[in-house]
Amino acid sequence: MNRLEASEIAVLLEALDDEYRAWATYGQVLADLGEVRPFVNIWTFGS
Repeated sequence: MNRLEASEIAVLLEALDDEYRAWATYGQVLADLGEVRPFVNIWTFGS
């Protein structure tokens, strides 16, 4: 397997950071509004 280029690593880290922000958003929506769809479905599926 070849090593990743720095630009490829940067894109992967950006995508991972975006996922972390999404999970934080889902968690906050559930904390504020309770178990509302589709957030509870996403949260449950990912756990």
